[in-house]
Amino acid sequence: MENATNEKVINLVANRYVRQFNAVKDIFEAIGETAGEQALLNSYHLDHRSGGGHLVWAPEVLKSAHDGFRVFSPTVPTASLSIAQASILSYMNGSGETDTGGVGCWLRLIDDAVAMEYGGVTEGTDCGLLAQRIMDACVPSGTSVICSAPLTVGSPLTIPQYRTTPAVQLDFNRSRVHIRHLICTQMSGVAVSVGSSAARFAVDWMQGPGFSGFPLVGIQISGMGGNVIEVGQIGGFQNNVEFNSSYSHVVNIGWCDNAIRGIVFINSNANKVNGGHIGGRYSSGLPPVGATDPTTCEVGVYIDPTSANNIISSTIEYCRRSETSIGLRDSGFATVYRGYIESCTGWNIYADGKDGVFDVLAGGTTIRSDGAGFHAGSGNTINLATQVDYYNETPKGDNATLTFLTPQALASVGTGKINGPNGMQTISRNRQSAENLLVDSSNLISERWGKGAENGASWSGITTLSTVAMPESGYETSTQIIFPALPADGAIYTASQSPLLMINGPISFGCFVLCVSGDVDIMMRVVSGTGSVQHRHVSRLKPSENFQKIGSELTHTADTDANSTFQISFRSATGGTIYVTNCYFQNRVGVKFPPVNGKVRRNVLSGEDVGGNTFYNGATINGIIRTDYRVISGPFSLDTGTMTYSTEVITGEGYNVLLGTGQDGEEITFKRDASSGLVGIIPIGVTIENSLTPIPLSTPWQSLRLKYVMTATFTGWIRI
Repeated sequence: MENATNEKVINLVANRYVRQFNAVKDIFEAIGETAGEQALLNSYHLDHRSGGGHLVWAPEVLKSAHDGFRVFSPTVPTASLSIAQASILSYMNGSGETDTGGVGCWLRLIDDAVAMEYGGVTEGTDCGLLAQRIMDACVPSGTSVICSAPLTVGSPLTIPQYRTTPAVQLDFNRSRVHIRHLICTQMSGVAVSVGSSAARFAVDWMQGPGFSGFPLVGIQISGMGGNVIEVGQIGGFQNNVEFNSSYSHVVNIGWCDNAIRGIVFINSNANKVNGGHIGGRYSSGLPPVGATDPTTCEVGVYIDPTSANNIISSTIEYCRRSETSIGLRDSGFATVYRGYIESCTGWNIYADGKDGVFDVLAGGTTIRSDGAGFHAGSGNTINLATQVDYYNETPKGDNATLTFLTPQALASVGTGKINGPNGMQTISRNRQSAENLLVDSSNLISERWGKGAENGASWSGITTLSTVAMPESGYETSTQIIFPALPADGAIYTASQSPLLMINGPISFGCFVLCVSGDVDIMMRVVSGTGSVQHRHVSRLKPSENFQKIGSELTHTADTDANSTFQISFRSATGGTIYVTNCYFQNRVGVKFPPVNGKVRRNVLSGEDVGGNTFYNGATINGIIRTDYRVISGPFSLDTGTMTYSTEVITGEGYNVLLGTGQDGEEITFKRDASSGLVGIIPIGVTIENSLTPIPLSTPWQSLRLKYVMTATFTGWIRI
């Protein structure tokens, strides 16, 4: 046995000699005696009690394999080795190796993950470069890395990418990096970058220096697919967690506070944030903390306009860094949120993106001076799962008194909606007529439609008028289009109508399409008078049994444009057959079945959208109206084969409706709309109360209700 301080020590254990090193410094010039000889390393640095473990002598290992934490060459000098990372990195590099090209090394026995402490990481010392060196050495080969000691870093960390040999297009990171406590001292840049695929990075507690005006990101996630980031607690950055050009990654979070933005999405799609608390600590809004709290988030979650289809399932509350702090600010596309949210000084949710859906489990605020509201911008929907205020007072019909506590504020713009249980909903405010501005809306063969085709596409011989349509909704004709197979991406068919008046405010456009064979791309656009595309909708249809309504409802925020164009384009690489009925463009929203336009434009709604309502165009249909009805505007014949509606709404003048036989007990109602002029109901082959005399309908709102009866003494129509 040599000295018992910090020199090499040999003990007799179970009839075997086991060498003992008090620190890595002791390995210098310690040559193993036999292959497989074991040694105990007490600690990487003397008296620090971390980074130790079991070593084994491998006489065949090249000394050039020395890395200073898994492989130790006994001929690399250790005299200058200290807790300073520069000295450790120098040792890891094998500086001063006295036997270059020699063999014989001590190997660390590792059961699973490599601990950063194995490489000399020490609490209270900047070990950022050291931690990066260890990860770079382990992760690319699939070895996991852990760090149990508090890790202080003054330089950026990058989670390396797993690499196969040979490399493939997408290398999955099969390792895991787990840091229990990460202390970041850098003042700008990115603290931790995760840009590989299917990486696993976990940090139990991540502390930033606090935002001081310089851009600083805690964890930045980027790249294509599959990263899972687990964050126990994070705070002290400008952006705590940032998805930046990130696609299909997941963050599971525990607690996120003390940031300008807790979670940020920048040019990122299809990512997900799960669980936890985003915002700040509980606050009553009263002293000693006060109405604002600098330890919270200015914005809990922010989605920028270039991000789409991201999902957030978290609690967001107490964003109170300033008087205008916001819990969830969504300017992106198709964001989905579900969670508990409340007590933010500005807005709980401010959604000014497009097509976001936000399911709120509760809401409100702790004090009345907070904004703590919900703002649904055009095209966004906020669903309040419960109608409660902060104190969970459920509205009841038997309340003796009305108590204002701290209710949540509601605001909507354009087609934005805030809905809830018990009949709570936003009604979009339509100021314009329900008129469909597209003429011959089911007949794309009409001269009212301008045609264009390019790159081999041609309208010649591919269109036919058809009765395959939606008669139950008032659409009785369609245009059949049979597309040949044209693989070129630029082989496009276009039909358009202009000029159209697009008014500032809610608009809707689209069509109804049945695809019976093949595969067809459809794009609809609304183009301004200056030629810029204002709005568009793209769909792809394959064979179906049903018509598909495709289109958009939105708010046109630009100036009113009297020279707009509606354009519908088709493309089919494999060929296909579709039926198109009722293309529509309206300066309003909320119409399930827009009206059909033939040779003239009519301000009449068809189908269930009448429902006894009054519309801004002045057409009012009152009284009992059943949902199975249609509008008749010209000569028509009814008998047992064509009598499929319980109500026929009569508009226009100067024509007759021929009424034939019905079925026993069948009822039918003829109802005038607001228009005037003579329309005759003429019985053919059957009587109306024993008379063949025509019945005129010439007065607005006039009704004629009949029932067909078959008895031993009378068969025909009677008034009811």
